[in-house]
Amino acid sequence: ECEKQFFDLHRTKGINLFLGAGFSMLAKTNDNSNLMLGPQLTTFLVDNFSLEKYRKKTLSQVCTYLKTIKKGDLFHILKNKYQVESYDQRYNLLLKLNIKNIFTTNIDDLLEKIYQNHNSVNYLADFKIYGSSENPGITLFKLHGSITYPADTEMYFTEEEISTAFNTDKSFPGIALKLAGYPTLYWGTNLSDTNIIQLISKTNFSNIVPHPKWVMILPDNDYDADEELFMAKGFNIIRSDTNTFLDYLNSKLSQQSVDPPIAIVRNTDLKTTFISYNCDNILSQKHPVRPLSCFLQGDEPQWCDILINKIPPLNIYNEILNTISSVKFTIISGIPASGKTTLLKQLFINFSTKFDKYYFEIISTKMAELFLSKIIKGQKLFLFIDNMSINAEAIQMFSNCDSITLVTAERELELEKNKFILRNLDNRIFNVSNLTDSNIQKICNFLNRPTFTYKKEKISLLELVFVIYSKTELKFRIKDFIEKLKMENSILYEYYILLTYIRYTKIYASMDMLLAYFRNDNISYQNVYEMNLKLNNLVANDELPNENYQDYFTLRSNAYAELSLKYIDSIDLGKTMYKFHLNVHQGIIDHYDVFKFRAYDADITTKAFPNTKNGKEFYNLLISKYTSPFIKQQFAIYLNRKNEPEEAWSIIDDAYTQTRGRKFSINNTHAMILFENNISKKDDEKGTVRTTLIDTFSVLEKCLEYDARKTFHLLTYAKHSIKFYEKYHDETAMSFISNSLKLINDELSSNEYLAPHLKREFESIKNEINYLTTSNK
Repeated sequence: ECEKQFFDLHRTKGINLFLGAGFSMLAKTNDNSNLMLGPQLTTFLVDNFSLEKYRKKTLSQVCTYLKTIKKGDLFHILKNKYQVESYDQRYNLLLKLNIKNIFTTNIDDLLEKIYQNHNSVNYLADFKIYGSSENPGITLFKLHGSITYPADTEMYFTEEEISTAFNTDKSFPGIALKLAGYPTLYWGTNLSDTNIIQLISKTNFSNIVPHPKWVMILPDNDYDADEELFMAKGFNIIRSDTNTFLDYLNSKLSQQSVDPPIAIVRNTDLKTTFISYNCDNILSQKHPVRPLSCFLQGDEPQWCDILINKIPPLNIYNEILNTISSVKFTIISGIPASGKTTLLKQLFINFSTKFDKYYFEIISTKMAELFLSKIIKGQKLFLFIDNMSINAEAIQMFSNCDSITLVTAERELELEKNKFILRNLDNRIFNVSNLTDSNIQKICNFLNRPTFTYKKEKISLLELVFVIYSKTELKFRIKDFIEKLKMENSILYEYYILLTYIRYTKIYASMDMLLAYFRNDNISYQNVYEMNLKLNNLVANDELPNENYQDYFTLRSNAYAELSLKYIDSIDLGKTMYKFHLNVHQGIIDHYDVFKFRAYDADITTKAFPNTKNGKEFYNLLISKYTSPFIKQQFAIYLNRKNEPEEAWSIIDDAYTQTRGRKFSINNTHAMILFENNISKKDDEKGTVRTTLIDTFSVLEKCLEYDARKTFHLLTYAKHSIKFYEKYHDETAMSFISNSLKLINDELSSNEYLAPHLKREFESIKNEINYLTTSNK
């Protein structure tokens, strides 16, 4: 009965794996030796580092001592001894299992090696990089660290280290929640660590219906007492070792009597693996029907809106449609709410081709790797990908594949930051910001309005549709709604702020995230549904194609989120953001790799933390949890905007040192803050200030030479050259502004796309330089 329950749940719901050292016993290193268990590693370290007096100490004690004297050498040895060169091929059965999450106390890279197998229909995503993943992704939690992480990332060996790590980054509730979400098989671990016992304690998820759990216990008589102990705790028992259990699982999974998992298919070709994103599948589905008024009032376009074919396309639609086949890369650009996503979806559905088409709103690099691995030589595909900036890495991978033609959409400003992807690619950019008179009349006809006159010179498509349809401006509707919500229902107001913030980061709010956020507020999943109902049509369930085990929610559109941010009280936004990062662990944030790009950027924190003390507390919380130098970069920009240049300099110098000057965006910020810190200071006898300022130009010149984001660096360089010239008026200053003028002219005369606002800014800088040089002759 226990066996049948395991395979039934594996097939229908999926399972978690919790793995210990015993799981990896059949993997080998480059010298063909097995991975060492704890006692073997202790002996090896004592011998290798000549620590005879530590001969009788535990592994934890030996490693703690070595971390204080030879931490780098210890990491190098561990990486060498736990890097898997080969493994027993029976481990590949994991590719047949319907696994949702894998938790491991092992530091080796066996799992990563197994899932590099291109016959897998899933990809493995480490939560430290990608956050939470769902089908076809499997989230990997490496609880004690990993040899695959950077050398400055800790590996944990003592209970004190693990406990401190859990408490510092608030990972405990998030990991416990993911562990409680599915039936779990404990394999190769004796569950002796105090923190692991706490992790699986029922008290951590008392509101969740408990799932069955199995623990593997070695068959020797010495472990009979363990069987009784675990049975008393509600575990199902498997008496086996790894070698025997692999044979057993392989035998069972190969029998016809064991049905394949519902979420795993035997056919692993591209179309089957990514069927949810395929155009034929989207056309064949029965999509939820909703009133067209939802779209007209600001909702993101859903497939049901597109498929009824009532929304009139912009005039530029036919031109883009006829271009797609003739270039490698087609880009739709425009201001916020200009109809880019609607147009992209219309093109996806209506572009006629005999080849397969796929549509992605968000795609991680891991998903992109899996997608590319399934492409057959000579196969031709068309990929339509929204949000170019947050999918930049995946798009860059696709751009190098001859089989793929790309169509994407992005805002003007974000496109400018990411146009380096287009270098050396045949591309065409279409800007849809400016609505023509004929476009406006087409919308009027669609809404049965005779004509439209409006005093605003530049109006987005969303604003136009909303004003014509509702006879009021969208911003006033949102402003009134937020003011009323704040007065009448504080919890609902907080929930709306939370959804607004999450939407700003370009991801969706999962039920896991919401429950973690409200974990100290006695809010259940039923309360979440009730709050969504109270917010009426402002909150929508997502249209994610994956077969997810939980619900996702989102504010109705990006435009609603960004307008809402203008009217939400800054203090309230800051409190919500702080509480989110205090309570919600990255391991339960779906698409954390996307989330992190906007979650703590200086633009949102400048709005959320007008009080610099609160802003510092927020960033210090983040730095205590994550080691990313880019958090420090945004912290420094925030401090610089708050007129705290000395502390801003200290923070950005830490980030610069951490990256060893190898991240050009950080180098740019480093040069900018160093320049602004010194430009107004008086020189000493040695000319220290002047020398420092000149050094910042050298840094930016390297950025201009080696980094593809040339426009970004040129703006900083040119603005600095003007300030330097105004201060010194010498030959060196003249050389800087002359170089700025030359580079700006090159940029303006280039055939590469340049956003209209940047053209205006470069022209303004150019005029200022010409004025300065002329007036000082």
